[in-house]
Amino acid sequence: MKKKTINLLFLIVLFTLFLPAIVIESFLQHPRNFIAQPTISLSAAPCYMQGELKPRRVDLRPYALYGPDGIEIVPGGLTRVALKEGSLVVNSSQGGGSKDTWVLA
Repeated sequence: MKKKTINLLFLIVLFTLFLPAIVIESFLQHPRNFIAQPTISLSAAPCYMQGELKPRRVDLRPYALYGPDGIEIVPGGLTRVALKEGSLVVNSSQGGGSKDTWVLA
């Protein structure tokens, strides 16, 4: 319990030094609205862009269906791609795109 208290105090001090008061107030009132997560390394895949193949970062979201017979993994899925060179942003709401995903069995 003591370690959690020290960590919380550290965060509050850090926030007060580097963040505007409005952000601090919002965080303290609604802490579940904020997410901290590490940056992960994404795979790279060739993408056909403006007439040539260029490497772009991608991630694959497989589909799993749950039904009366259990869980079934669907062949294929959604591959999200970072459209800008060097970017790790793959979600479409922030400038990413998607690719057709084929599974050859």
